Amino acid sequence: MPQMVKGGKYTFGWSKVGDDGSMVIPPEAFVEYKFKHEQKVILISGSNKSGGFGLTYKKKLEGTALFQVLKNNPQLINFTMDDKTPVKIGTKYYAWTVITDHYFTPGLDVLNCYGVKPGDKLLVVRGSGLALGFLVRGPIVGFARDYPGLKIF
Repeated sequence: MPQMVKGGKYTFGWSKVGDDGSMVIPPEAFVEYKFKHEQKVILISGSNKSGGFGLTYKKKLEGTALFQVLKNNPQLINFTMDDKTPVKIGTKYYAWTVITDHYFTPGLDVLNCYGVKPGDKLLVVRGSGLALGFLVRGPIVGFARDYPGLKIF
């Protein structure tokens, strides 16, 4: 897992979006973020600078301000809304899906609201500790394009 620039984010590699919207969580990230097989996970819009989304789960968010946002939207926190339909809360989009093995498939409509489409490669980075980042643009993505040896999952 390289750190491409001093003080920069650690990267796990690229995750290529399949035709059906499926993506891989790199094995090292899967372990570090303590994801589980058949776990329900939440996608949250990334920053304006990097785009994409963060991938996390309820327990990881407990006690944070973000958890309060989710509590105020029971259809999301209780996973009762359609898992292929994103919901906009404030300026961010939220959705949920299930991890199967190291894959998750949020659906094309969900990915579209994060600016992601089939065939895209998203840079998977260590985020704030609350969410695993899947980035589509920004300086770190630019560095990664020129960085040799980053694995594509």
